Amino acid sequence: MKKTPLIANFVLWAIVTVLCCAFLAWYHLGGSTGESQTIATTAPGRIGVTLAAPVLLYGLGAVIGLLVIIYKRIAISPRIKTGCRIAGVLMLALFVAAAIPVVIGGIEGELALPTVIVVYSAMAAPLLIMAFGVCWAIGCAPVDEKRSDGAA
Repeated sequence: MKKTPLIANFVLWAIVTVLCCAFLAWYHLGGSTGESQTIATTAPGRIGVTLAAPVLLYGLGAVIGLLVIIYKRIAISPRIKTGCRIAGVLMLALFVAAAIPVVIGGIEGELALPTVIVVYSAMAAPLLIMAFGVCWAIGCAPVDEKRSDGAA
């Protein structure tokens, strides 16, 4: 298998990780409290404040996983690849679901649940989010032809 998809995924997640890190540094190390409150009143600012840390953790997991896969030349079975890709995509879908109430604003109840899950897990269990990033990376790994299950 060509390494082009792995390199493209690595570059994408490296850029996302750097952007999230830059946003968090800018937001937390910025000037006054009033400036931070002004940022938090805009929709992109609210999304950044809510999702920058979890996406940064996910991106770090993906970058580390992709580096290991690229340099160790890891190949996996198709079932593991599919399972890990599904887990990684589900976490990304949870990030999108967490952004919806932040954008709309003022929504309470069931729609706020994904936001609470993402923000709380970023504070309480950051390695869990990184593990989902590693799952994304494993889902990008090449398939080992010797382990490929021809039969269902």
